[in-house]
Amino acid sequence: MKTVHQILAIARTEFRFGFRRVGPAVVVALIGLSVSVGIIIMTASMYSTIKEYPRDYERLRHDPVFLKQLAAQGLTFEKVVPTPSKMMENTLAGGLAGGWMPFPLLAFLLMPMLAAPTLPADHQFSVAELMRSTPISGGIYLAGKLLGVIGTVLLTAVAGLLLYSAVTLVTYRIFPLTKMVLELTLLDGLPVVVGVSTLGVLIRTPLRSRGIASIVGLISGVLSLFAWMLSSKDIGYIFDLAAYSVVQRNLVGMEEGTLAIANSAIVTMYVSAFIVLALITVFARLWLIWKENF
Repeated sequence: MKTVHQILAIARTEFRFGFRRVGPAVVVALIGLSVSVGIIIMTASMYSTIKEYPRDYERLRHDPVFLKQLAAQGLTFEKVVPTPSKMMENTLAGGLAGGWMPFPLLAFLLMPMLAAPTLPADHQFSVAELMRSTPISGGIYLAGKLLGVIGTVLLTAVAGLLLYSAVTLVTYRIFPLTKMVLELTLLDGLPVVVGVSTLGVLIRTPLRSRGIASIVGLISGVLSLFAWMLSSKDIGYIFDLAAYSVVQRNLVGMEEGTLAIANSAIVTMYVSAFIVLALITVFARLWLIWKENF
């Protein structure tokens, strides 16, 4: 129980610092803002192409020639022509999908770089030496730092998610669109930002300079992005498998002629990422024991 309290105390301190300095919280907010702006631009662009659709829908619904052609093929108007509300829903879903595409690029490039100075900053300001004078171990210190950074990232991301979801639901009153936002965030957004933030903290354990740590963070983020996208090479999209699966389920017509993503493939992707992070965590802990006797 004492160990838990020690971890939480370090996490609370790191959590407070995360909101006082330019770091993960600001980056998560900027990523969310950039993705939101991209979604708005994509949605506005797509909406402009269908603003006359309700009029065309009514015209076709009362067009005897068109109805006769459908009947000759054994089809009904309702089956072939989507309603204006369904067309609007699909258009907004398409805009959301298009706006989400830059997310992995932004997350992998920015989050490790900004999370990187977390441990080096303690050395630079002599906090690390102070921590070593206390009865805590290096494992408790590392766990507290990780928990604090993850808490900062999650709180910022969830606050942005709730705000965006509320605005989306009030503006368009289309629950399936809000459901898609929630799925993308919970199945893709939050795991990615938590994972790359953890990577950013751990990979810089041997470093002492915040500047060098940020450069190493950027390089590791680029390399991690390429590794992460290897799982998506067969789908031909910039999405990772989780985002692609969500879009495929929610975007009407996308499932036709596209590769279906099995849930097992998504689980394998995240399990593989977890194993890599676990190995890096072990490396970081062993480094503290070997080099710093902490």
